Amino acid sequence: EKIMKDKGKKDKEISFKELMDQDKHVMPLGEYEKQLKNRKNKQQKEQAIKQAITEIHLSDEYYPNIDMNDLLHLNDIKYKKDLQNLKAKRYTVDGYIDLHGLNKSQAKETIINGIAEAKTENLKYIIISHGIGTDVLKNQVPFWLAQHPDITAFARAQQKDGGEGAIIISLKL
Repeated sequence: EKIMKDKGKKDKEISFKELMDQDKHVMPLGEYEKQLKNRKNKQQKEQAIKQAITEIHLSDEYYPNIDMNDLLHLNDIKYKKDLQNLKAKRYTVDGYIDLHGLNKSQAKETIINGIAEAKTENLKYIIISHGIGTDVLKNQVPFWLAQHPDITAFARAQQKDGGEGAIIISLKL
């Protein structure tokens, strides 16, 4: 169907599609619904991250029994298979959390935020790169990870993923 549109002195016949292309606020219904769904998903992800940030507390004074030399830890016996996969190096890294240059407080917040975001994206295996430096984060991060309710298991990362300066975690999906 053709629509008449006044263009100053001349009337010009244009198609509905051309009219829609000229108006940035008009879009096909399917595209609008897609944008609406994406906006809703983004809001749900942001809400889940905010909720995790307020609900998760990682103590600096909790010291679970972790062999820091072997660094292979299972948080929940129901997820023994996750620990076996980490030990056998049967995983694909889905994401990274980088703690380089952060102090303990910043690192803890970054871990909480990063894990919450990874969960909203359904990422399973995440590398947390803490570096070696003065060993402050290297020694503290495993204790935080042992407390995190969304982590099933963790282990020292493979050399190619950071070795002594990184940890691979497995998340509940």
